[in-house]
Amino acid sequence: MTALQIWIQANENRELIRSIYHTLCEDGDIDDGMNQLKQRIPCLFGVDFEQRALVFQSTDEGLAALRVKDLGDTFALALTTNIMLEAQKDAGMGMRGPEI
Repeated sequence: MTALQIWIQANENRELIRSIYHTLCEDGDIDDGMNQLKQRIPCLFGVDFEQRALVFQSTDEGLAALRVKDLGDTFALALTTNIMLEAQKDAGMGMRGPEI
């Protein structure tokens, strides 16, 4: 999936993502929610627990982080592409972009 396709699918699955986000914030078990999301967005790579971001592997923009901001009545999503995970930085992998 391209980054744009991930973005579209993320917006179509906002409530599931919101549920996963709240469970993450409460240090709960996200396995069921992640399994459901993986079925809907197959390129789901994992989660960055420290940043509370979902990580996807796009075909055009490399790794992408989906960050969530929940302000009560407002629930905002932001997709950052070409990210580098800490393990990649330590391993000297050549990806560029912001770190999460």
